[in-house]
Formats: sequence, C-alpha cells, structure tokens
Amino acid sequence: MDIEIIDEKQNTLFNRKELTVQIHHQNEATPTRDAFRKKIAALSNAELNTVVVRSISGTFGLPSSSALVHIYETPDQTLKTEAKHFLKRNKLVDAEEA
Repeated sequence: MDIEIIDEKQNTLFNRKELTVQIHHQNEATPTRDAFRKKIAALSNAELNTVVVRSISGTFGLPSSSALVHIYETPDQTLKTEAKHFLKRNKLVDAEEA
C-alpha cells in the first residue's frame, strides 16, 4: 500500500490537520480502516488515537482509493470534536459509549 498526500490543511479552529489522501494498492484489496489508520499515524508521527479516517472510497476498476483523514493534536480533542459514529467506526469508543 502506497500513500500519497494530495492536500493537507491545518484547521486551527478544531486543532487538527485535514488530509486528502490517495491510496495505491496494486494487487491488493482496498485497505481496512484499521490498517490505513496505523499507516497514516506512522507516516505523520501521530498517536494512533488521534487519527480519524472519515472516509475511504475505492475507484471502480482501478487499484486506488481516496480517503479523508483528520489528525488531532490530543486524544482528548479527538473525543470532544468528532461525531460519535466516526469514533465508533475508528474504534476509538465502544458501541455502548456511542
């Protein structure tokens, strides 16, 4: 899985970076949200619990996908700002908490 950052914006109001990413996955399936979060956290030197993958959408017939990612400064900021269903999808909270 190769990752190419298309656009990176600093959102100072929410204390986060907003990334638009292109994922190239030749001879592989579209990566799982967990595997992609770990790869983005490693590339951006961020803690795993501050990375929220908002969406991953594959391109039909092509081995590439695009994704929208938010990276917060602190885990506490992540929990306060993101919607509960995104926290649940990224396994940052349990189903009962959401």
